[in-house]
Amino acid sequence: MTLLNIFIHIYLFAVSVGDIGVELYNPHIPWFRSSEYVVQNYSIENKNCPEWKNLYEDIEITEKPIIGTENEGCIKKIIIDPLKAGKYLIPPAVVKDKDGKEWKTSAFVLEVREPTDKEKEEIQNIAGIIEPQIGNTYRNLIIISLLVIILLIVIAGFIYLFKKYFIKSQTIEEKIELPWEKVFRRLRELKNKDLPSQGLYEPYYVQLTWILRYYIEDRFNIHAPEQTTQEFIETTMREKVLTSEQQKLLYSFLSHCDKVKFAKFVPTIEQMEDGYNLVWNFAEETKLKEQPQKEVKQQDSISQ
Repeated sequence: MTLLNIFIHIYLFAVSVGDIGVELYNPHIPWFRSSEYVVQNYSIENKNCPEWKNLYEDIEITEKPIIGTENEGCIKKIIIDPLKAGKYLIPPAVVKDKDGKEWKTSAFVLEVREPTDKEKEEIQNIAGIIEPQIGNTYRNLIIISLLVIILLIVIAGFIYLFKKYFIKSQTIEEKIELPWEKVFRRLRELKNKDLPSQGLYEPYYVQLTWILRYYIEDRFNIHAPEQTTQEFIETTMREKVLTSEQQKLLYSFLSHCDKVKFAKFVPTIEQMEDGYNLVWNFAEETKLKEQPQKEVKQQDSISQ
């Protein structure tokens, strides 16, 4: 059978009930074709149009009411476009007369099938249609869902890289302490160890001088930790980073520390407290004033 014969080959169901006639063309069709359902009221006196309601979401309809001539009643033509294969009950049409009496037509079954391979090829050549619209809808939904998932994966990957490289680098920068912030933290840690109350005088002074020397190295870019007291003072004088008063104060303090570390001198609690306060005040005095700093609380006394 040729394609032309397919389109002109028509099946016809026709029923007449009283003054109502109903016809269903093409009751057996593939989903890509349309069927025509015609209901006519032949009554000359009662020209009310038949009422008919579509019951299916998988069927699209187009109604074309036609008013007849003087010798005809109302004719309603309905184009039925199925969206997928299946069996569909075409409900009766209803016509009411002027007295309110109802007349119903018979119901029909519309059988919609899948197209054959040959029909697919032929219809593709004509209209490019291979699958029903509802199938395309599902396919489009799947494609859109996959695109959304891919987009979410890309966004998640971007957020991960942003946190890993940018935010991490920012965090590292925030953790870098300024020299005076570092010395205040170390002094507090030394105080919390409470070495004087345990009689650990030498370890206390070793750590206190270490804190001071590393602060001077960080703050003034002077390599001080491995120098002797005399070498250290000479270096500060040569670099001119300290005032004469500061040099004398540090020389006196470091000499006192050397006596404890090397001459087994036993300091008093007051001397240890004075040494702690001297280092704290020196850092407070020499930190950069023009840069915004974290608020530094006044150091507590090492003795309770």
